[in-house]
Amino acid sequence: MYELTHSTENRRTYRSSITSTEIFTNMIYTDGSGNNWWAFEDLLQMPFIRKKAAEKVSQLYGVGITKEDLTGFITKIKATLRGPDAERYEKVYSEVLNLESIIESTVDPVKESLSLCTIYIMQDDERIDNFSYQQAARKIELWTLDTDAQAFFLTWLSDGMNDFTTHYRSIMQIASTLQK
Repeated sequence: MYELTHSTENRRTYRSSITSTEIFTNMIYTDGSGNNWWAFEDLLQMPFIRKKAAEKVSQLYGVGITKEDLTGFITKIKATLRGPDAERYEKVYSEVLNLESIIESTVDPVKESLSLCTIYIMQDDERIDNFSYQQAARKIELWTLDTDAQAFFLTWLSDGMNDFTTHYRSIMQIASTLQK
């Protein structure tokens, strides 16, 4: 359990009651409704529940749809349409709806990015050591209605991931040099 131990206008410090680990968040945005939004200073130092949620979101969107999936789907539709089943059109329609649902949930990079933002970014009084999909859905709904906020958070995530990738590559180059 993390408790807020220190707070300034733009930075908060939380301490774990179990491990005494400190986690820092920074205020990164105030939306048009006056909500303050806070982000972890170091994404590698997030509480476990948020790390697992980020992993789950990444896995969901990482599944994607392959060429083989689409070819198999089209082959199945063709076979169903050629078949003698009186309900073949309903079956094909059901398959199309299923594919549409899969595409909707796995192929949209904006949804994936916003979903990750709901994990990395907290609203005013949101606990850092808790995560719920209901709260995430509320955040996405707020951000969808506020295009400035949505653009800010998507840019924040993109810039943060680019910085992380750059640091990771540097660390890997150092590690590979040390192994030689």
